[in-house]
Amino acid sequence: MFAQMLTLLELPYLLNAKRVNSFCIELFVYLLKINVMTGFELFLISKGYLKYQYDFKTQQLILVNNEHTISTTSNLDYRYVHPSNPSVQIVYGLHEVGKPPTLIYPRPRILVKREGRTYNELYDDSMNLALQNESFDDILNAIFNRSILFEYIA
Repeated sequence: MFAQMLTLLELPYLLNAKRVNSFCIELFVYLLKINVMTGFELFLISKGYLKYQYDFKTQQLILVNNEHTISTTSNLDYRYVHPSNPSVQIVYGLHEVGKPPTLIYPRPRILVKREGRTYNELYDDSMNLALQNESFDDILNAIFNRSILFEYIA
């Protein structure tokens, strides 16, 4: 075991400085991507939704303004609630292992045909396909209108 922890400033002296600096930049960019709201989240806020974080200790929603961190160690998701309908929470965050943050609940109806198999909205890949190909307005409408179905052949 190390007697003391190395800081990022000490690493270049121990290893190849160019390689470590490149690693630090890549790590910083990766962390920025996780801690920035997605277009869909910004869309919800523009529609009047308020962003909350669920506190598992108190089992209550806490209004969040400027903070945005989605992580397996601190905050798995955010809950978006519209003041006109506070009983409905739109949950956006980490869902499947190894996948980026996505719309978790409620999801629109989705069918994806890929390599002879059919996948529904339960899979993050299906949800991400809809987020990439449909307008955010259409997705929001489909969340509350179960007659809308997004179909894809991938």
